[in-house]
Amino acid sequence: MPEIWIDDHTGDELTARPGFRESLRAELAAQDTNRHHAPWRAIAWSTAAAAVLVTGAVLLTRDDRNTVVPAGPTTATTPPTTVPSPTTVPDTQLFGQIVDITWIVDTADGSPIALPSSPSFVLGGDGGLTGFDGCNTYGYDAADGGGWTLNGATITLSQKIGSTSVLCPGVEPVLPIIDGAVLALDGSGGVLTITQPSGATYTAHPAGDEPPLPAPDLVVPAVGGPDLAPDVVATLDITTDERFVRAALLPDRFVVLPVVGFHFDGTVISVDRDGNRLPDTTLDVTPTDLAGIVLGGFDGTLYVETFPEVGNTQATLAYRLDGDVWREVDSFVVEDNNDGMYSVTDAGLMLGDTMVIPTSSTDPAGDRVFVSTYGIETFQIARAQSQGASTTWTVDQTLDPANPTAMLAPQVYRFGDGVLFTNSTSSAGGDYVGILRPGGSNRFERLAGWTLAGVDDTTALVIDRSGSTVRFAVITAAR
Repeated sequence: MPEIWIDDHTGDELTARPGFRESLRAELAAQDTNRHHAPWRAIAWSTAAAAVLVTGAVLLTRDDRNTVVPAGPTTATTPPTTVPSPTTVPDTQLFGQIVDITWIVDTADGSPIALPSSPSFVLGGDGGLTGFDGCNTYGYDAADGGGWTLNGATITLSQKIGSTSVLCPGVEPVLPIIDGAVLALDGSGGVLTITQPSGATYTAHPAGDEPPLPAPDLVVPAVGGPDLAPDVVATLDITTDERFVRAALLPDRFVVLPVVGFHFDGTVISVDRDGNRLPDTTLDVTPTDLAGIVLGGFDGTLYVETFPEVGNTQATLAYRLDGDVWREVDSFVVEDNNDGMYSVTDAGLMLGDTMVIPTSSTDPAGDRVFVSTYGIETFQIARAQSQGASTTWTVDQTLDPANPTAMLAPQVYRFGDGVLFTNSTSSAGGDYVGILRPGGSNRFERLAGWTLAGVDDTTALVIDRSGSTVRFAVITAAR
């Protein structure tokens, strides 16, 4: 099922200063392509701020409405660490040996860092800072005033940091450079040790020894290419007064929930997988807040999310079909969620990497798909099976300089024996769907007005609306 950004429905996050996004994007592109990107948010950069970023997870507490509330800061127990002597080279040489180098972070408190993408950072000679924490990029432009300074071997930061806000399941952010960190460089310049005021230690090495990415399995140009031509299975006349059609794919049907006056009207319009119109059904409890998203579960559960006109709270009701009525079977509420993405797995509804509405079903194969590395224009997608077999594909896409798109990692789904993913090369109609297969025959097609509404192992559902006419169409996986 598609992952949906809550920001699409609840408003924008904080944004960086004018010109910062462009300058940092250019610097990242020149220094390192192994990075995640997403809309910017401003964060204060200090020892305390870093602790919040590392430990500020969302804790789910389930009462009768399964309310989700932000977790309080957690306290990590760090074993006592002896701060190393600041450097084994003269202090006057340290600055010149650490600046303008991409440092790849290897260990944290003596243990190797095992993440799909290696954390890294660059201390700019002009006082600028850029970094990648294993999921998100961060940094600032020294031209805006302030920056980092080196007092002996101690880092001092005097500027707020901009950060992306990609949600990466299972990834603990790695943020070695904070205010007050002490640096120690070995005599060869090959190992940099960073000791934070808390005693936490990291080691890093200069980039350059990593093997290059393999030749791409799929190349997507900035513009052009074939338009999507899916198989249309049904065309319906539906009264709904919003451009965005709330549709979902379920095991035995495709559904649309009409929206009137920005609210769901309680009707569920369905066609079977062959496109035959089914009798209309209704929700036994119609949400009263503004219409948000609709997702279909692999077990037949229908998830309906709403949000209030004022505030930042999303409520989701889970329904199961009983005759001609969808009965509410579960629900949850989440507050102050700007970054989390909803997605559906075999086990239930997820918010980021946290299960919020579980089902009794499990994934018998243990398959999972994920973005293993992500750069500005080159990324890798992997599919791993429970028995240990795995396939990795490399995709090169060229962003359109005339209409640069928001820099987001692709959304990926299991599809047949391969992977289906969506991404964009341009903010001006550059959305596309890509299909990757173990034996090759990989391809991409521009969505060209179609919207992806759901994906399962055999079928991808896409929707197109023109006036009151809604078309259901499918892309079928090759078995």
